[in-house]
Parts: sequence; structure tokens; C-alpha cells
Amino acid sequence: MRFFWIADSPTDRSSSTITSDRVFPPELVDLIVQYVPRSSLPSLALTCKMWNCVVMPLLYRHLYICTRHHWQCLVRTIRSNPSLGSYVETLVLRKSPRLVPSRLTSALTLSHSAKDEEDESTRGYVRLDRVDLDRTGLETIDEPAWTSRPRNENFAEIDTTEKEAEWLMNVTNDDMRTVLDTCTRLRFLDVSGCEQLGDLTLPLASHARIEGMWLALVRELTPEGLRLLVEGELQKPGQSTLRHLDLSFCRHLNDTTLTMAMQCWGHSLTHLRLNSLYDITDASLLCVAQHCPNLRLLHLTRCWQLTNMPLDSLSQQCPKLVYVSVAFLSRANEQGIGLFVHRCSHLRWLDITGCGISSLFKPMIIRTWFQERQTKGWNEVHFQDGAMHLL
Repeated sequence: MRFFWIADSPTDRSSSTITSDRVFPPELVDLIVQYVPRSSLPSLALTCKMWNCVVMPLLYRHLYICTRHHWQCLVRTIRSNPSLGSYVETLVLRKSPRLVPSRLTSALTLSHSAKDEEDESTRGYVRLDRVDLDRTGLETIDEPAWTSRPRNENFAEIDTTEKEAEWLMNVTNDDMRTVLDTCTRLRFLDVSGCEQLGDLTLPLASHARIEGMWLALVRELTPEGLRLLVEGELQKPGQSTLRHLDLSFCRHLNDTTLTMAMQCWGHSLTHLRLNSLYDITDASLLCVAQHCPNLRLLHLTRCWQLTNMPLDSLSQQCPKLVYVSVAFLSRANEQGIGLFVHRCSHLRWLDITGCGISSLFKPMIIRTWFQERQTKGWNEVHFQDGAMHLL
């Protein structure tokens, strides 16, 4: 989109004269900025005070941060002007675009950004792609996995061993508190991989009705911190709106805390990830089955203590399940896992990597499941049975 300004003839009036007919009405400015790419909004905000007032709420509505440099810029901006936080509705922190060592190619080094030089976490590396400033980071959170999108609602776990994710581990509690304390309208929060965060920060996210929280690998979140989040939610009028919840690798969480969370948020949840919660037992899953009837996605990877018993209740009371991961549940076998295949007509993906099904009989069991669903006229299920990566 391009804007062309038709100047008055110099014979008619001085070019320095500002008249009312040369000022866009706010309603027209608001309509224009709705169609402008997000990456162009900062330029429009510099046009004049009226444009700035219209553009800034839209510019800060969705914050998508992929580099340490941009995160530090945001923290400095919020500290200098806290009122901007009231515009924020989504805060998404993700790993940066792909990085390669700069020594591998001299051609790429020439295009190395000055901003990258300021970022100690990427020094000696070249970013192959620019950060896409037109994205919000939430475009595909409900995208079905059978589309061609590389990232969809059934996305894989974050890998913090990658160089691109390293900057997330440097996000501190103080900086995050600075931002969250001002975000009174926050609806979506994705801080997966920010391992330093915990109880001192995350309860601040309960200012408004939250719709999505991705807290994977926030290792310092304790039962007390999650309890404060739940209590903050219970104080708000109306029902829960939380649809996406990721508590993977929050190592301190237990049955008591998870039960409280499910009682609060369960009815609205559609996507629940509980990977690597080593202390939860069958009691937690029974609570999930009781309070979460609308689940589409349930990931239970490496929850070692789970058995067949709660899988029976889950397959009965969560009939809308589409994606299920029971990877590395060594105490669960085909008798419990097969119930999802028998009862969940919408099921499209089932991860059975490293579970208690005998590897000798697994191909035969999968064939039997396939034939049964084919007979019923149900969707075909993709059975994920990949290599074992224990964390």
C-alpha cells in the first residue's frame, strides 16, 4: 500500500499553510491503519499527533518478540511510557529466525544487521531471515494439523538446545514484571522457554480474562504461583475463557495444584499440554476427564506415573479429542490407549512413541485399530511412533 499526497498549487496558497481541508478525519485514519501491514505502523505513527493517537493502540495490541534486542527495546519503552501497556492484548516470545555461524559464509556476513551486533546472544552468528514484523505469533494456534502450515495447533515441543531459543533463557523476572505489570488487558501470553520466570512474575498475567497461556519450561513456577493465577481468575466475573494451556516441564506442579486449575479453567479448555510433569498421577487425569469436556488436544508425554485407568475416563468424557500424545507412558498399554481409537470419532493423531505397547506386537495392533475405524467410517488416525528422545 502506498500513500500519495497531492500538494496545493504554490500560486493558490503557501505550502507552509495548514488548512482544515488537508487534515484526514480520525475515522478515515482509523480505517486506513486497519489495512496497513503491521511492519508499516511505526512509520505512520510518526506522521503527526493525530495519526500517532490512532496508530499506537493498534501497534501495541499484539507484541511478537523473536530477538533479545527487540525484547530489550520493549522493556525500555514500557519503563519510559507505562501507559502503552494498557494497549497490549497479546505478548508472544518465540525463538529467533534461523541462525548460522558467520564463519560459514562471507556473503551473509555482509548483510549482518547492526542490531544483531548489539545482541550478545547472537554474536558470531548470522540470522538467515528477518523477523517477520507483520505477524502476531498467534495466527496458527487453531490451524488444523492436516493443512500445509509448518506450525499448527499440534506443534512440537520447544527445543531450548537450539541457538535460536537461547535468548529466551535470558529473559529475567524484573524485565517481565515491568511489562506484565502494565498489561491490564492481556488475553494471550506465550513465554515458553523463559526458564528464569516464576512465581514473582506470572500472577501479574491475571489482570484480565486470559484466553491462552503457554508456560512450557517455566521451571520456577511452583504450586503457589499457579494457585495465585487461579485465585486471580476466580475473582473475575463470568466464566473462564482460557482455551490454550501449556504447563509442560513446570517441574514443581502436583496433583493438588492441577486439580485446582482444572476446576477453574477446565470447561473452556480446548488445548492442554502437560508434558514432563513427573509428579502428577492418575488423580490429575481423572480431574481433567471430569472438568474438560471440550478438549481437542491433550499431550501427556513423559508423565511416567500415569496408567491405563484414567485413559478410560478420558476417552469417554472427552469425545472431541483430535490430537493425543501418550508418548513414553510405560505403564499404559494397548488396553488403555486403544480406548481413544475405539471411542473418539474425531481422533486424527495419536503419539504412541515409547509407551507400554509391546514393540513386537505394535504393527499388528495398529493394523487392527486402522481396520476398526475404517469399518465405522471414522477418520483415519496417524500413529506417531518416532525415535525416542528422552529429556
